[in-house]
Amino acid sequence: MSAPRSVYWAPVLRLRLVAWARAARTREACGVLLGTRELDAVEIRCAVEARNLSADADAFVCDPGAIVAAEQKARATGLTLVGFWHSHGSGPALPSSRDAAGAWPVSVTAVVTVLPRPSVRVWRFEGRAAVELPCTELATCVGPIAAHNQPWTQSRMTASP
Repeated sequence: MSAPRSVYWAPVLRLRLVAWARAARTREACGVLLGTRELDAVEIRCAVEARNLSADADAFVCDPGAIVAAEQKARATGLTLVGFWHSHGSGPALPSSRDAAGAWPVSVTAVVTVLPRPSVRVWRFEGRAAVELPCTELATCVGPIAAHNQPWTQSRMTASP
C-alpha cells in the first residue's frame, strides 16, 4: 500500500471535527477516520469520536474499544480505517513529535485546532517527518457509508464497561 498523497472529504466532516474540538476545550479530543483508499488517494467518509484515555490534557490515547468498534462498522460497509484525528487545545494544527512517534504507517492524521481560528490540516508521516496532504472537499458523501454518515458522525464510540 502506497503512502497517501491526497485527501477527499465532505465539508460536514471537517465541521464535525471542529465542533468536537471546541467541546473538548483545552483537553485534546480524538477519534478515528474511516473511508476508502485508491492508489495514493484517501477519501474520508466518516469521522468517529473516541474517548481520550490520556491523563494529560495535552495528549491523546484513543480508547482501543472505540477503534475496534469503528473497524467492525467500517468492514460491514466496505470501508477501512484510514487514519486518526485529534485536536490541539491551542496553537496551530501542526503535528507534534509525540504525534509523529505514535502515527500508524500509511495512515493519515488530521490535526484540529480552534484557536485562534478553526483549522483542520491532514498529514502523513515519513518516519518522524510530517508531510501535509492537500484536501479537497466533496459536495456530498458517496458510497456505502452515505446512508450511515450522519449517525456515525454524531455518536461517541467508547468501549463497553
